[in-house]
Amino acid sequence: MNEFRLELRPRNALDLIDASVRLYRRHFGSLLGISSLLLVPFGVTYTLGGFFYYAALDRGWRPVGCPRFRRSTFPR
Repeated sequence: MNEFRLELRPRNALDLIDASVRLYRRHFGSLLGISSLLLVPFGVTYTLGGFFYYAALDRGWRPVGCPRFRRSTFPR
């Protein structure tokens, strides 16, 4: 018995999203599992790294080699 059912006329946006997720899971299920194991930790690390970098810049920390800009260096 086929457990995959797709309605021809989705009632709202959530039904359309649900149908597209079912299609992707049916055709690319193993690829999604492998990519989620790799991409989720990298995405979390990237997001947290960016957050901590900008939080450190707000406290006055500058990375090595980052010039200290004076107001006179910007065009008026």
